[in-house]
Amino acid sequence: MNADSATFSVNTADDEARRLLIGSFVLVVVICLVANALPATPVTRPLGRPVASLFGVTGLDQGWGLFAPNPRREQIDLSARVEFSDGSATVWRVPHGRDALGGLRDYRWRKWLEHVVVTPDAALSRRTGRYLARTLASAARRPVRVIVTWRRAAMPAFGTTTRLPWTTRKTSVALEARP
Repeated sequence: MNADSATFSVNTADDEARRLLIGSFVLVVVICLVANALPATPVTRPLGRPVASLFGVTGLDQGWGLFAPNPRREQIDLSARVEFSDGSATVWRVPHGRDALGGLRDYRWRKWLEHVVVTPDAALSRRTGRYLARTLASAARRPVRVIVTWRRAAMPAFGTTTRLPWTTRKTSVALEARP
């Protein structure tokens, strides 16, 4: 057997293993899709948690909260004012995609926004401020303070134009000075 045929047989074995792995994954996903569509029975009930985990990781999960009997009836917003050591400041808002794949990124940012705004946790707001300071820092501009502001307002009844007042909460994050 020469070197070329040995290399070919190794590549073929790798290709077969790769195909087997991909085929197995597709089979598991199809089984999970079918199990998810079936009504809850003693047979399908134990599959609930693994199916939910797989769907969460792969993005196949479906949030039906919009169509639920009690969808969220409020508007939410989050912004952060980042102040720099040179006296300048900028306002950060949740990013919105403008490209073809922007919708996928926007969905994750909106879910994060819901979590931050709906969960009244000052520690979460402080972590958000520190994250934004790290993200917006550069050699020329060092953040010294971040003010995270979330707002929420109840949505008016359908067919009315009455604007309801916003509830606002601010969390100030002072950052330690570093040389």
